[in-house]
Amino acid sequence: MPPAPRLPIVLGVLLVLAALARMAVVVTHEPMLGYGDQADMQRVTGCLGIHPDVPAAEKLKPRPDEPMPSYVSGAVDEEPCSFGSELAIASVAFYSHRWFAAEPKFPLKWVGITKVFLAAFLIGAACVLLFPFPGAFLLHAVTAFAILGDPFTSLWMNTFYAEIPTFLGAYAIVAALTAVSLGARLGAVAMTVLVVGILLLGLSKIQFFLLPLALVVLALPVLLPADRRCALAALVVALLPCAVFLAPGKKGVLAPNRMDTYLGALAWSSDKPRETLARLGLPQTCEPLVGATAFRRTGRLSGGRRPRSCLST
Repeated sequence: MPPAPRLPIVLGVLLVLAALARMAVVVTHEPMLGYGDQADMQRVTGCLGIHPDVPAAEKLKPRPDEPMPSYVSGAVDEEPCSFGSELAIASVAFYSHRWFAAEPKFPLKWVGITKVFLAAFLIGAACVLLFPFPGAFLLHAVTAFAILGDPFTSLWMNTFYAEIPTFLGAYAIVAALTAVSLGARLGAVAMTVLVVGILLLGLSKIQFFLLPLALVVLALPVLLPADRRCALAALVVALLPCAVFLAPGKKGVLAPNRMDTYLGALAWSSDKPRETLARLGLPQTCEPLVGATAFRRTGRLSGGRRPRSCLST
């Protein structure tokens, strides 16, 4: 006897609820669960003016063995701020905590909980879009449970890293485009999921700023027949990450990557670092800094000099 037509919907709903439950369990666990290296999180915490709740001498020390459960306001390292979708999520959590809680310490779990609510919104909207297509609905639910709800994925929620915006952004774009390609109307729900996905993914990291544009361009044969104006609007939104990351003077994003590539990778791995520096167009005064990255001092950096001072010459 063939299964009931709505059986895939019932199974899909159960899988989606299980995925969200697994996220919530990881985020609210005591002691807090998450990934630990604090150094790279300064790109977000610097924008909020907070640092881990530890003694001042240790606030910038990388901690790969444990996440920091709470943060306090205070001075941060020079030029650590990087705008993007992770900062937007963290800002919602940070200012919500200020509004609703009267304690000076900011628990990192508020960021994780905010990401769970964001995931619930996107997954719920995707369920609405795919509800008329039971097979796709079930496949989507399996994907949400196996990938987004995987505990190793959820560990990124209690951090200031951009992995969750990357995952959720890619998920939202694919879910919206899949629904439209199956025949769903490119209405308010589909456009909301698509636009949120584009901004989450495109503004997550500089490595991905072109990916939403590529996905939208590839999907134009499906989007244009569905709604020409909405398709063009999606294309315009997909160009926004390009404008953000390619804007002149975007040193907070481009400079650290340039340091890591030039000094920390290319010159450091070369047998002839002086010649490599010359080919990269850098002065020979950079040689003592070979091997340094945006968050790792080396050579004469102990005297206070940083890689960015070399690259700015």
